[in-house]
Amino acid sequence: GINAEYMGTEVRKMITDLDVYLNSSWEFIKHKDGIDLYETSVHGIPLPGYMADTKIVSLPNQYIGPALLEYFTDLEVIESSSEVITVRLIEQLHSDLVLAFEKDTYGPMISHRDLVYLVLKFQRGDQLICMQHSVDDPRVPEEKGTVRATFESFVVIDKLEGDVARVRLGAFLDPKGNLPKFVIRMGMEWPIVTLSKARTSLMGKDLTNGAKQYFPKK
Repeated sequence: GINAEYMGTEVRKMITDLDVYLNSSWEFIKHKDGIDLYETSVHGIPLPGYMADTKIVSLPNQYIGPALLEYFTDLEVIESSSEVITVRLIEQLHSDLVLAFEKDTYGPMISHRDLVYLVLKFQRGDQLICMQHSVDDPRVPEEKGTVRATFESFVVIDKLEGDVARVRLGAFLDPKGNLPKFVIRMGMEWPIVTLSKARTSLMGKDLTNGAKQYFPKK
């Protein structure tokens, strides 16, 4: 399995990198479906990063933050699949840390991409946080004909007055190699699409028993 010392180093890097991402100079791009999209560049990451930022309210006197954190880190979501994307759990390393593998199939004219990444959730003050971070693992070697991409992402949930949750979802993707422009655009839209799905699944729902009952059926 993954080396414990290596894992500890990578987790510390994730937490340090979060402040770098949040303190970057984010430039507003557009507003779509109640969500603001921003762009930034970070030293050491070859492509721009994108962040979606919005506010979400559930029912009166119900703070949606914990349910949102559960939505972004639950194993049922991590192990989801579609015609294009297959995700599987490699190992549950800790109650708040898992190792996952994702393979993206774009079509016969584009090389497949895959990712190996940690998913970490934690609380810092009043903030609820989820992060994804690309790592290496000997159990998932690179396959011939598939390009190993790298991916860094964060979800930061802040509680505002009146049980309003401010949610920021940012991502830095380096797909490696050459890709058509429409695939690059998909990466730019990913934060908005992902945050919109979470909002649709949870907003206005009774969250007394958490988010799990609102996950889409496989």
